[in-house]
Amino acid sequence: MRYVDLNADLGEEVTDDAALLGVVTSANLACGYHAGSVAIMRAVCDEAARLGVSIGAQVSYADREHFGRRPLDVAPDTLREQVADQVGTLAAIARAAGTTVRYLKPHGALYHRTATDAEQAQAVIDLIASGEIGDVEHLALEMCIPLAMRNDIRWKLDLAGGAMMDVGCYTISMLRHYAGSEPTVRSA
Repeated sequence: MRYVDLNADLGEEVTDDAALLGVVTSANLACGYHAGSVAIMRAVCDEAARLGVSIGAQVSYADREHFGRRPLDVAPDTLREQVADQVGTLAAIARAAGTTVRYLKPHGALYHRTATDAEQAQAVIDLIASGEIGDVEHLALEMCIPLAMRNDIRWKLDLAGGAMMDVGCYTISMLRHYAGSEPTVRSA
């Protein structure tokens, strides 16, 4: 069965989150570094869980003053810590609401930077592949395509039966979505 994932950015204090949750199937939820708060994340997660809406962590540089839109030079280790902090906060709130954080999508300047800067992108990818941030399964598909194309970032995919396949993240997301398989992903 095919379906369209209707997605929106929520928790940014500029939208009607409750109304949007009534029509979307997944929500990129601001994790506090560019917008949002614990109270907002809690309200969105509670309603998303009730409605069956998937939650994604919308992570950003620490830049509330500029809504996460200002390019910042952040060391990869620091970026990894900041992303882990944002996802960790959201994941705890999501668990308390009876749901999980299914994916990660960078916001604003971080989104654009990870599409053009392999070192910044790799810091985010390695964090997901490490399993350190818990339930997060993958990067949002819209991020994967530019990463794979522009940076030629490749991952190793452990397939059932021990076979190995070298793929871009677009293929990994498509395998998860259409085949329902859960391959083990790690940086090549």
